[in-house]
Amino acid sequence: MCKTAKKYWVIYLLISAILLSIFLLDNGINNFNRARFVDVIKGEAYKPYVYRVLIPIIIRASSVITPKYIKQYVVDNISSNSVVIKIFNKLNWEREYILEYSLAVIIIYFSLIGFLLSFRYLLILNYSILDPNREYISFYALFGLIPFMKFYGCLYDIPTLFLFTLGLGLILSENWKWYISIFAISCLNKETTILLTLVFIMHIGLKNIVHNKFYIFLLLLQLTIFTLIKAILFNIYRNNPGSFLEYHLFDHNIGLLKSYPVSTLFVWTAISILVIYKWKEKPLFLKRALIIIIPIFIMCLFFGIIDELRVYYEVYPIVVLLIAYSICKILNIDIDNKMVA
Repeated sequence: MCKTAKKYWVIYLLISAILLSIFLLDNGINNFNRARFVDVIKGEAYKPYVYRVLIPIIIRASSVITPKYIKQYVVDNISSNSVVIKIFNKLNWEREYILEYSLAVIIIYFSLIGFLLSFRYLLILNYSILDPNREYISFYALFGLIPFMKFYGCLYDIPTLFLFTLGLGLILSENWKWYISIFAISCLNKETTILLTLVFIMHIGLKNIVHNKFYIFLLLLQLTIFTLIKAILFNIYRNNPGSFLEYHLFDHNIGLLKSYPVSTLFVWTAISILVIYKWKEKPLFLKRALIIIIPIFIMCLFFGIIDELRVYYEVYPIVVLLIAYSICKILNIDIDNKMVA
C-alpha cells in the first residue's frame, strides 16, 4: 500500500471512530425502551426489534466462548475504572455487561469500515474516476451519515447499512455465491433485506428471469431463505410483547407532513434535484435500484417515523452515488459511468 493510500485509510479510520462516537452519544444503543440492549441480547425485546438477531447472536456466541475468568476480570477490574464508569453512566450502560457492550462497539465500528469498503466497491463498479476524487466521494459518503444519527439508534442500524451496500455490489458484479450468503446473513439482521430481491429483479430483468432457469432458481432461493428465516424467528419470539409492525400514520406522520419546516423541504428538494440531474447519463444499475425508495417510504409512512433518517439506510449508498455524479459534472471533474442506459 502506497503512502498516499495509507494516509487516506488513517483518515478513514479516524472518521469512522468519530462517527461511532456520534452514534453512541447522540443515539445510544440502550435508550429505546422497546429495544434496550440487554433485552435485545437476551431475546426479550419487543417485536419487531427482537427479530433482528444477527448481532445479538454474535455477541451471545462470543460471550459463551470467552472463558469465565476473563469475563470476571473485565467486570471486576475494567468496569471499576473511574473513566469507564463515567462513560457507562453517560451512555446509560450497565457495568455488569461491559463485555457485551464492548463487543457491540467493535461490531458497529467494523460495520462502518465494512460499509466504506462496500461503498468503494459499488463506486468502482459504477464509475471510472481517478484518485483523489474517489477518496473525496468516500469522505462524502462517511460524513453524510451524521444526520442519520440524529434519532435514537439500534444495534442493527450500521450493520444494515454495511450488509445492504455489500449486497448491492454483489448483485451488480453478479457474484451469486457470495450474494446468497450475504443475503441470508442480512435476513437475520433486518427484514428490509428483501429489498435486495427487488433490486435483483430490476437488475436482471423479469423477462430474463422467466426465461432463465438459473435466475428463477436464484429468485426462489432468496424468497425461500427470507420466508424460512422470518417464519422461524416469528415462531421463536411469538410470545414477546409488541407486534409485527408498529402503526404510526395518524399518531405521528400525518401531523409531521402538515408541519414540515421550510428548511427541511428545501434540503429534500435540493437532494432530489441532484439525484435527477443528468439522469440519462447515470449508471443504469443505480437508476433501477432507486426504486426501493418507493416501498421504503410507503412502509415508513404507515409503520415507521418518516423523519427518522436511519430507516433510509438501504437507499443511502444509491442516492450518494447518484448525487456524486451530479456534483462531479457540476464541478467539471472527470467521471465516466460504466452502465449507461
